[in-house]
Amino acid sequence: MIKQMMHQQVEDFLRDAGMKAAAHTYVDYYGERDLQFGRLTLLHHEMLGGSNPDIDQIAAAVEWLVLSANIIDDWQDRDRKGPPWMKDEADQALTLENSFLLLALSILQKMSSKVGQDNCLQTITDHLNDALHGQYLDRRNQMMNEDDYISMVQRKSGALAAVASLSGVLASGYPCDLQIVEKYSTIIGVCAQLKNDLRDTLRVEGKSDLVKKKRTLATMYLAEHPSLNGERIALYYQCGLSEKQLVDEKESLEKWIQSSGVILYIDTLRTEQRIYAKELMDLLPVSDRDKERLEQFLG
Repeated sequence: MIKQMMHQQVEDFLRDAGMKAAAHTYVDYYGERDLQFGRLTLLHHEMLGGSNPDIDQIAAAVEWLVLSANIIDDWQDRDRKGPPWMKDEADQALTLENSFLLLALSILQKMSSKVGQDNCLQTITDHLNDALHGQYLDRRNQMMNEDDYISMVQRKSGALAAVASLSGVLASGYPCDLQIVEKYSTIIGVCAQLKNDLRDTLRVEGKSDLVKKKRTLATMYLAEHPSLNGERIALYYQCGLSEKQLVDEKESLEKWIQSSGVILYIDTLRTEQRIYAKELMDLLPVSDRDKERLEQFLG
């Protein structure tokens, strides 16, 4: 349903036939995903008893924001060949990305005016601003301790999840405590990011944070590991070992990573985050069944 709405919005918003064709291709590829951000919007609207006739458009708008962020991420990393926006010229793909962002904000602005809450659009744009600042900090790729890294992820990924949930709440018109929703939604984004970080650390080829020398909690755990493999990864980050030398040890390194303790470390962090999120979710004035549905987004 969200994917179909995105296709409809392409037809309604974009004017050039070529842009429309490319945008439809992007949506087809992107729509193969779970679209969990839009689903998060729909769930919040539903469980608070909302009846906003534009909720499908609002959920699609949230996914436009996430798609825009993904396009930027992929062009910055340039480690994925599958997405159609990576097969187009950069100026074409990034022009479409800007169009998607404008489309999303246009829809959310209309929602803000219809629900009659003056701070509605401001709340959403404040979180988008946080996401951009978090993205900037992430791209700097500097050493961070655990607390600083979690704080960065809260701004980068957590803010987008907060936008999704808050859009559903605001569209419903229900006088819910927005701070509670913001806090547990931010944790949903953090848990998802930590899961992705771990996935991109377990491999030593292709889309690998290790090969790209990205500094995440998972990669830094390995680089600081008191072992020969840990020393070699640290050396690679210091440019004392070539990428070829690292990849040549792919099989032994990947086997060692599985037993290094990094999986337990990240899983423990995610468990701590989930416990706090569930405590916050329990404060919502919704049924136990809805709380269970919400908890599923924690992964």
